[in-house]
Amino acid sequence: MTVKKIKLMDLVIDPELQVREISSFTIADYRESMRSGNIFPPVIVDNKNRLVCGHHRYHAYKGMYEPDYKIDCVVTDLKTDAELIMLAASDNSKHGRPLTTFEKK
Repeated sequence: MTVKKIKLMDLVIDPELQVREISSFTIADYRESMRSGNIFPPVIVDNKNRLVCGHHRYHAYKGMYEPDYKIDCVVTDLKTDAELIMLAASDNSKHGRPLTTFEKK
């Protein structure tokens, strides 16, 4: 995996890779925390700039910055959508808003 800066407008949202619904409450909470100076981990993307992990962080950044603002992104070398979904589920189990039982399935 490599880290690179990518513009918000260049990130691709693929609903097939999104393991949960977006929570406006979580986005607002993340924005407040970002404004307070807290540092968040980089989002994770695949080699096509599809967002794999960090949808709430992405939406928080998007609400605070212009589309050409660059954020740190970890580019994963995983290839299949199944591998990417498993990575997203694993990432969500470690930090941020926990997955519900339904989302885990």
